[in-house]
Amino acid sequence: MTDDALAAFPPPTTPARELRRVERPSPLTGLANAWLAVVAVVFFGGREVIEGNVSADDMGGVGWFVFAGLAAIAVVGFVVGLIQWRTTTFIVDHEFRIERRLLSSTTTRIDFTKVQSVDLHRPLAARILGLAEVRIDVGGQGPQTLRFLANERAESLRDYLLERMDQSMSATAPAPGAVPMGANGAPPPQRLLAYRAAPAHILLGSFLKLGLFGIGVGVGILVLVVVMTRSLPVFAILALLGIFWQVPKSLLTNWDFTVTRVPQGLHIQRGALTRVQMTLRPDRVQAVKLEQSLLMRWAGLYTVRLTVLGNNALGEESDNIDVLVPFGKWDEARYVLSLVWPQVDPAALVWQPQSPRGRRLSWFARHEYAVSDDVLATRHRLLDHSIAIVPHARVQGLGLAQGPLQRWLRLGRVDAHTIDGPVRVQAYHLDTVEARRLFEEQLARSAAARRDRSAEPFAAEPAPVDPTWAPPTVPPAAR
Repeated sequence: MTDDALAAFPPPTTPARELRRVERPSPLTGLANAWLAVVAVVFFGGREVIEGNVSADDMGGVGWFVFAGLAAIAVVGFVVGLIQWRTTTFIVDHEFRIERRLLSSTTTRIDFTKVQSVDLHRPLAARILGLAEVRIDVGGQGPQTLRFLANERAESLRDYLLERMDQSMSATAPAPGAVPMGANGAPPPQRLLAYRAAPAHILLGSFLKLGLFGIGVGVGILVLVVVMTRSLPVFAILALLGIFWQVPKSLLTNWDFTVTRVPQGLHIQRGALTRVQMTLRPDRVQAVKLEQSLLMRWAGLYTVRLTVLGNNALGEESDNIDVLVPFGKWDEARYVLSLVWPQVDPAALVWQPQSPRGRRLSWFARHEYAVSDDVLATRHRLLDHSIAIVPHARVQGLGLAQGPLQRWLRLGRVDAHTIDGPVRVQAYHLDTVEARRLFEEQLARSAAARRDRSAEPFAAEPAPVDPTWAPPTVPPAAR
């Protein structure tokens, strides 16, 4: 074959591969890990120095022992952080890998199609140092963590992982030779601040969340101790702090609560000391509950909680990971819910009351249910009020139940089952005929909704962002 003929068949070209990047966490990880012990050592030692109590006789053996213990904890935490920094790497190419090499070597491979959400956590010391912890939720395996990255790097990594997750779900690969993580001046994803909880609502709601029982117990202890002892001893103060600790805890947890719209869904940020940023994808939301305690009813405040597929919380955050609105008015709750489910409006639901026989069993409360084209909802009103909503396509199973009194009165209960979470959808004390009808019709509706993707409540166009809920410019904390 001549050279001219060979020229007509150029050699095959290999596709360009993505840029492979191997990185480490921030070298300040050790300091961030040991921040609590460091703060304690500085406070304890600084106070003694300022007061002039620097000798062993003045401080006493116990003081030196406590100081040495705190210092040892700080040093150990710092050394452990340095070891984590030197032995941990993460690699970004066609997949995401976290490698840890110390005495043994472990490699965690994360498939982009398995990523449920990517959250950023910023404890107080990390915020001071400009660091953030990245938590990658991969469903049942639990979250994978990277402690700690610089803020800009953590945000760019989060955006990249979410973008690759969307590309994997839509079966579209990135362009050949594309540089990951928005490098080379690539524009960041568009963000729009959609909602900010009012500080007055958070302050008032944090106190009212205790309920009448908690407030009554606290005031009763205070009055009893003062009357009996004519003073306020330390143990009474500690008891009151234990009872009312939920107030500052809720306040610090939900302070500066914001909801920001991004291409992947919503970013929820909260926290006065530890700043947490979570990614909420509307298609992962299984059910929603709007709830009011008795005192919150008097103030007109609601809390909106979610059951979200794949949410995994660590430690004390498990009570706050499912909050969409911490404390807000009725219109605020409806508005923020429309950002997740544009077609769902609790105010538009038509409620079916209980039968006269059902009222006999729950004369002191009211239980109602509603069915629309998109959702099944229940409403319960006793001392606390709540509305639970589940889309037809999210109902994984249905159940019929009867207790002894219900059998005697020919009543039944219909349960709509979803994944485990704070939301339970139950239609109480229905006539047996009505309960059977609701059960069979809901089975058919759920089956049809699962077959029809357009029946999802999030399949509609996103609800427009209302500028009255946010300032005209997005503050740095919401970016």
